[in-house]
Amino acid sequence: MRNALIAASLSLLAACTATPKKNEVATPAPAAPVQTPSTTAPVQPPMTTPAPTPATPAVAVTPLLPAEKMALFVTDTSKKFGIPESEIRATLAQAQYRQNIIDAITRPAEAKPWKSYRPIFITDARINGGRKFMAEHREELQRVQNRTGVPAEIIVAIIGVETSYGGNMGSFKVLDALYTLGFFYPKREAFFSSELSHLFELGRVENFDITQLKGSYAGAMGYGQFMPSSYLNYAKDGDNDGRRNLFNNLDDVFSSV
Repeated sequence: MRNALIAASLSLLAACTATPKKNEVATPAPAAPVQTPSTTAPVQPPMTTPAPTPATPAVAVTPLLPAEKMALFVTDTSKKFGIPESEIRATLAQAQYRQNIIDAITRPAEAKPWKSYRPIFITDARINGGRKFMAEHREELQRVQNRTGVPAEIIVAIIGVETSYGGNMGSFKVLDALYTLGFFYPKREAFFSSELSHLFELGRVENFDITQLKGSYAGAMGYGQFMPSSYLNYAKDGDNDGRRNLFNNLDDVFSSV
């Protein structure tokens, strides 16, 4: 590159300093005709470059829920569980679409191969936490083991994997999660809209305010992360107080798991 630049410079210098050959008479070029400006032609304004338009910042857009889809859900849920349509509509009016829920379900940790998934759960902290949890609740766990035949260690291990022994039961509103996935996630819309319907049933059966329930991004709840239909089908009233509370009643939790 450097040599090419030097060569080009020398060629230009040689062309500028060359002497004309003898006996050659330079013929003058004919003079260019003089242009007389027209007195009638309009004067054009100087060309200007328009200033660039500033970029518009991206704005998060909430998808619109088709009215007919909402109406069908409300009617179907009301007929199945005997809940007034007005009550269902009022509750759904409090639900919010959450893009982070869509983002989370499209890249679930459960999709990892076992070699990558195992280190997430089989850790010293989780093992030590399980030993401590079992020691603290040995009596209740033993009662469930005697009644069901399910080893206490299995019950504790499931709770440990699902919620780190109740330490992380989820921070998403269950209503928002199931509303978002039931109406705006076509891949599994049928499943999640059914779970949303069962959430209304769960609220009626267990007297829960479903607008306040918290769980995973997929709508799973409590120590054992039960979906609404699983909660309805498998949750047990471990202490016979007339309710099945998988959020903070460990007798119910251990019996259910």
